[in-house]
Amino acid sequence: MAIINDILDLSKIEAGKLDVEQLSVAVKGAAANVVDLFAERAAAKGIDLSVCIEDGVPAAVRADPVRLGQVLGNLVNNALKFTEKGAVGLFVEADRDKQGHVKFSIVDSGIGIPQDRLASIFSAFSQADQSTTRRFGGTGLGLTISQRLVQAMGGEIGAVSDVGHGSTFSFSLPAHETAAALHWKFDAGLLRSKLAILCVCGAATEQTLRHYLESAGFDVRLTGASTFIEACLGADLAFADLSSLEECDLRPGRVNCKIIALVALGQTDAPALHTDLLIDAVLERPVSRENFETLVTRFASGQPLQSEDVQTAEVHAFPNYSQARVLVADDSPLNLEVAQEALSRFGIKPDLANGGHVAFELCLENRYDLVLMDGSMPDLDGFETTRRLRDREKLHGNRPVPVVALTAHVVGAAASAWQDAGMNGVLHKPFTMQTMAECLGKYLTPEATDLRQSGQLALQAGVSAQRPSDLGAMDAANASDGILDPSAVAQLREMSEAGHVGFLGRVVRLYATHAPESFQSLRDAFEKRDCEAFARAAHALKSMSLNAGAQKVARLSARFEAMGRNEKALPSIGEVMNLHKEVSIACEALVALDTAA
Repeated sequence: MAIINDILDLSKIEAGKLDVEQLSVAVKGAAANVVDLFAERAAAKGIDLSVCIEDGVPAAVRADPVRLGQVLGNLVNNALKFTEKGAVGLFVEADRDKQGHVKFSIVDSGIGIPQDRLASIFSAFSQADQSTTRRFGGTGLGLTISQRLVQAMGGEIGAVSDVGHGSTFSFSLPAHETAAALHWKFDAGLLRSKLAILCVCGAATEQTLRHYLESAGFDVRLTGASTFIEACLGADLAFADLSSLEECDLRPGRVNCKIIALVALGQTDAPALHTDLLIDAVLERPVSRENFETLVTRFASGQPLQSEDVQTAEVHAFPNYSQARVLVADDSPLNLEVAQEALSRFGIKPDLANGGHVAFELCLENRYDLVLMDGSMPDLDGFETTRRLRDREKLHGNRPVPVVALTAHVVGAAASAWQDAGMNGVLHKPFTMQTMAECLGKYLTPEATDLRQSGQLALQAGVSAQRPSDLGAMDAANASDGILDPSAVAQLREMSEAGHVGFLGRVVRLYATHAPESFQSLRDAFEKRDCEAFARAAHALKSMSLNAGAQKVARLSARFEAMGRNEKALPSIGEVMNLHKEVSIACEALVALDTAA
């Protein structure tokens, strides 16, 4: 499929049929989104992945958001592919050589490219290693497509490399005419003469944090784990890897500076870390500019580095199922992100599958206590995947694994398909923490130390789907227009505040990337008059919109899905373009929500 998609993209470009939009695209969102998408892959290879956005860079470029994401994804994917150890960094800065342009650079410490091959890497079907024994796959089209897309958006792309020492791929795009410069929300003057300590593994993350701290006004000193305590004496702020902090003796009163622990994506139980390690905040890798800025803004104003409800919340607001093995299967990265975050509140670190085929293979390789399976996946849907699992279990006499359908279908034949497929139950999207807790309670046994005397779930305030009263006038305005669902937004906020810093931002960025892509699939199916494909695309858009709280888009998508699937009919072009407008409005509302958070 990847090869076919590359060839189709190149064919469109060469035939002059590729349409490229010229919109205002936020550089922070575009950069952070692509790094978030590749974070798990980088962590699996032991590669330090980071994104650094220079202060003063124009806040937005004039580009096609989908195609910009495609270019960044191609370049980061290549960097990870050709890097076995070390770091990959994405750096965004004002282009010094071309006024009014923003420069994106992807720097890796990989194998590098020989000089005699460097000039041809942007040619179609060309790769640096053309031998019959080459280690790396691919079509040789990714860089060609990236070059053509950058040129179509009014920019230029190039590369420099040193064999054995890595490569740098850079491209420059015009800043949007109305874009203001990005500047820190805090007063950097307040932080001059303040001392910050860095005890961080990974060249990219260290470089990013050092750049951010110095541009914020700090003096920065690097240290190792063995000298961390001594380095903190007289310091104001310290960043250290969790593994380094666990080696240190951080008894109360030992150091006076604020300490921030760097943790892997999805690794931390924030309240436990605050209690056990006496730290002031946690910061997830890859470090985002927004999360860094939030922490330093709190530091500059004398506030606790993380909200008090995170520091004092009960560690187990729900039963702890940390020993349970759970698989989540869904083709939407946004839906996987929400499910993973929700399950982390129960101590569960789930395996993730981005399609039915992957889910089936994982179930053959592992024994799961529970599988949460999306019904409508394009490659192999969850219902057929479950049928194959049940056939396999019968063939080998294995005990059936509990499978619960994750579905956005509430009525109609599709809403009851889980029963025919041999699934054990259903969890409707968007689920709440309450409905997730009820689902898990049916199939899993909590750790004995976390059972409640009453036998009931001890739900913390704000965990239910009720909307807090202090979410702000902007939320109320969006809700009154029907743009966002207040209860879904409240839950996303609660999960972000009580769980991992930056979760809301990741959901927003995923939606801002994948909702326009899903709409484009819907538009393509509409132009081909393909009702079935139209309904599938509408369902995908509906599903992610429900989880992101984009209720107006979800409602319109649900109507389109019903038309394509049940009526074998299509809406008018005017209605389709109205959905496009609503997707844009929802993206803007979610971005504004995250910015104000």
